[in-house]
Parts: sequence; C-alpha cells; structure tokens
Amino acid sequence: MNTFASRTGVVVGLDDSAPVSAAVGWAVEYARGHHLPLRVVAAGRSGGAAERRRELLDLTVLLCRSTALGLPVSGCVAEGEMPAALIEAAHGPEILVVGGRENVPVERILAAASCPVVVVRSARWPNPASPVVVGLDGSDADDAPLSLAFDVAAHTVAPLVAVHARCEPVHRGVTPEATVERLRSWGEKYPRVSVRCTDAHDRAVPAILADAKVAGLVVVGPAGPGGIVRHLVHEAACPVLVACGAPELVGARS
Repeated sequence: MNTFASRTGVVVGLDDSAPVSAAVGWAVEYARGHHLPLRVVAAGRSGGAAERRRELLDLTVLLCRSTALGLPVSGCVAEGEMPAALIEAAHGPEILVVGGRENVPVERILAAASCPVVVVRSARWPNPASPVVVGLDGSDADDAPLSLAFDVAAHTVAPLVAVHARCEPVHRGVTPEATVERLRSWGEKYPRVSVRCTDAHDRAVPAILADAKVAGLVVVGPAGPGGIVRHLVHEAACPVLVACGAPELVGARS
C-alpha cells in the first residue's frame, strides 16, 4: 500500500543561495516523519538566471531524494518572482515551509495562507532536549496550534511547553485553569507527550522569545497571544509554525 497516496504534501520555497537550505532540510524531516510527499518550488523570470535556478532545483530534488530514501520529491519552476509563487503555493498543501531571508514577505504569505506555514531561520528540529513551545491565549482558537504542536512533539519525542498569555481584549471565562483543562484534553490524545504549562500574564513576547532560545519549534495561531506572530517570525531563534487556515482543517491534519 502506498502510504503517500492522496496526500497533498509539503511545499517548500527554494532559497537561491544553496541547494539544501535550513528550510529545505526542515521540510524533508517533516515530510519524512509524516509520510507526506515533498514539492520544492523555485521561481523567476526566463533567461540565464532561470537556467541556473533550474539547475539548482534539480540538484535540490536529487539531494532530498538521497537524504530521505523512498520519499516522493518533485520540483517545479513557477513563473514570476518568489513572493508571488509562495503566496500561490500557500493554497493546497498540508504545510508550507519558507526561509527567513529578509526578502521573503512573511506577513503577506501568512495573510494569504490557507494552510499552516513554517518560517525557518535556523536548522533546529525538536528533540527530547529541545521542546516544542506553543503560545496560547485561552480562547477556542488555541485548538489549531495545539493540534500541530502535539503532533510534532509526538513525532519527535520532544516535550511540549505551553505558554499562556493573558491578552486584551480578555476572552470571557478565560483563565490559566481553563488552559490547563484544554491541555489535559489534548494530552489524553497524546499520552506519551510530556507537557508543562507556564503563565506569561501579559508578557507573551519576551516569554516565548526566551523559550525559543532553547526550543526546537514555536507554534502559534495566526493572531497569536498578544499579537506576537510578527515578532516571532523575525526574532525567534528557532523555526516558527503558524497555524494558518480554518481551525477545523488544521486540527484534522496528522
């Protein structure tokens, strides 16, 4: 039986600087661990630069296949510039992986995305010593980032650190206890994931950035507690996974 059948897969944008960038490496690990096909997207105008980009794309696909034997890897060259290609790619895959270079319009991609987006600025990957950190605000929207955070933690045998932030406007009935109860419910689905919860009060940005120094991954919703997404994708020391897309779709991914 083909475990890759009927899966929309992982899409990663190709960095012109190297055939295997941190983003490509992250995408390979995620695709391999989740039995998903991988598609590498390059973009650019026609001409000599386009030919060199095609050569780099072919080399990247070859290296990905040799790194993860049996993983279906394909490549495509999109017409136009990379920002537009990545925004177009943000519709359809199970997850989109982009690099953290300054010329990547991360905010535009996140605003347009209908799937989770990972911004990769370093080659870190969660492990027993590098936890998955998830930022929560206590609302029902927390289920989307929690679904992704628990899933990655389970696949990488990493502990999960939940950071609860009390933000304005205050959600009715939201307390740290409510967040703990939500974590307990998710923990029942992932009994092997070790969970620790901290209360950041109204200091979500410094709290999560501090945790990101030792984390393998930070996961937040597209709004994020305290509107921290913009800070995280530009300042966090580890990759940041933003749970874009409809919560019911994000939560259904595995």
